[in-house]
Amino acid sequence: MKFRLVILDEVFAELNEAALYYEERQDSLGLALLEEFESALIRISKNPESFQKKYKNFRQSLLNRFPYLVLFEIDESSVVIYRFINARRHPQKRFNKVNK
Repeated sequence: MKFRLVILDEVFAELNEAALYYEERQDSLGLALLEEFESALIRISKNPESFQKKYKNFRQSLLNRFPYLVLFEIDESSVVIYRFINARRHPQKRFNKVNK
């Protein structure tokens, strides 16, 4: 079963900031980050339950090439993407904005 993705606006802001950072470092590196993010979304939407719960009902997917996490929660027939964050920065604050 393929789940419908719901992506919060904040995720796009975080993704855009990261992509611009990498694009400034090297041509096409920001694009590579966007492609990795898209691949992560495809994996998540196909089988979100394969990702381990990390905090309450929240799960995470780590990008392959970049140190970023996609934090999400399964909600009935949809998957809500809450955060796109750098895995190396403030790991203790990872779930601050997703607390319900």
